[in-house]
Amino acid sequence: NMSPSRTVYSKDDGEQYVKMRGFKIQAFSGNNQRTSKNEANTKQRLINESFPEQETVVTFDSPFWRLRVGNFRTREDANEVLREMQKVFTSFGKEMYVVVDEVKIPVN
Repeated sequence: NMSPSRTVYSKDDGEQYVKMRGFKIQAFSGNNQRTSKNEANTKQRLINESFPEQETVVTFDSPFWRLRVGNFRTREDANEVLREMQKVFTSFGKEMYVVVDEVKIPVN
């Protein structure tokens, strides 16, 4: 259960969520200044099409472009989606793995 001290945020559609430590799937990380931004954005589009229910975020933390997927409370939840993604994206699925990150969890 949630500690009451957490800040509750609202998305544009009014859905509320809290930020907490959880797990995301790192779908891409690259530091090639010429190609990595495009690769992150291309993979983000592909993942959004196949997994529209998962939030995707591209970040630049010099020198790395990263693409992270989902907001998972547990590593098990993240691993389950990771396996689905690796089936769909056989060409780059083996590059994906689960990482600890700050996640947004809906307030029910």
